[in-house]
Amino acid sequence: MPSLSAALFCLTLSLGLLLAAAAEAGPVQENTGESGDIRSPWQEEIWRGSGPEMRAYICRYAKRRPVWCDVVDREPSVHPMAEPEVYGPSFTAEDARWYRLLRSADPRAFTSSDIDFIRGWAEETGDPAAMEIMGYLYARGIGVPRDPEYAYIWYGRAFLAGETGVKGNMDILWQEMASRDEAALERVTRYFDDYQPAAGPPVPTR
Repeated sequence: MPSLSAALFCLTLSLGLLLAAAAEAGPVQENTGESGDIRSPWQEEIWRGSGPEMRAYICRYAKRRPVWCDVVDREPSVHPMAEPEVYGPSFTAEDARWYRLLRSADPRAFTSSDIDFIRGWAEETGDPAAMEIMGYLYARGIGVPRDPEYAYIWYGRAFLAGETGVKGNMDILWQEMASRDEAALERVTRYFDDYQPAAGPPVPTR
């Protein structure tokens, strides 16, 4: 059985041909048959000879069904298309909130609730963009206390998840910790010694 995408392609192509013909010939006229009845605009042979999905669509939704829809013995395969109940993956309220925050592009406007959400999103999904945002917040002290150690850990997790553009920020933070807080360097080193990118340990909060 043809896929839904193939059926939609056929439908789009067929409608495109109809619109092109209408543009060339003017408004579609409802023709009158020999018996004086008004013929369906779908009665033409171009539609009678279309694929089964297109014919099923016409017979199901046409305001004035063509005669060939009733020729059951000649059209045994014409059936209404089965429509899926759900189109694509589910899109949750959490997904919507994440994309809204991501599009805002202004971390200074994040509330404490937004930051907690981003932290949870990063931990649960492993999204490198969320990890990078957390690194930025801690590196700048936006909405959270400034903390080079936490910033480095979040940036490091984003880097390991594929966000290689954060490497320059990591180098700056490393130099800062090396000059001011060697204990932080040791903690960061131990953290990543035990880190497994597939399910790394959560960043402790304080």
